[in-house]
Amino acid sequence: MGVRVKIRLDLQKRIRMLQRSILRGSCDVLKFEIIDNILSGISPVKGQKRFAKYTPRYKSAIRKGKVRSRGERVRGKSISPVNLKATGTLLNSLTCKVQGDRIKIAFTDFVAEFHNVTGPAGRKDKIRRMLPTKKGEEFNISIQITLSKMLDRLVKRTTKR
Repeated sequence: MGVRVKIRLDLQKRIRMLQRSILRGSCDVLKFEIIDNILSGISPVKGQKRFAKYTPRYKSAIRKGKVRSRGERVRGKSISPVNLKATGTLLNSLTCKVQGDRIKIAFTDFVAEFHNVTGPAGRKDKIRRMLPTKKGEEFNISIQITLSKMLDRLVKRTTKR
């Protein structure tokens, strides 16, 4: 006389749960890493290195406290590194959403377009790439390594259950 055991393995459901968990975790990590890179004056886009330096005229305006952002006078702005933090509105506008099996990352502030695509005041030599939006672009190595480590931890934690 044998004993019968019925086990229901719902692998597809577990895989979907793991995928959602990975995407949510990746979203938080990506947002933190992007902002951390920008505040350090480093482009989060692979191959872009440091942001272009401010012009001597703009540096002088910063020292004199004459820099304005959105009509407000900006105080305490750093000259180096170039970190795109004047009022904090631009960096606070970074959004990260999970949509299906993808992550959508975007800056909702209109000023992001100036820095990422056209350059401030239309100066193409001062473009500061903040997101990999062009075909073939990807995040820099430090962000990729951080995401990889986060994925490893999440998979190990999930598979131990």
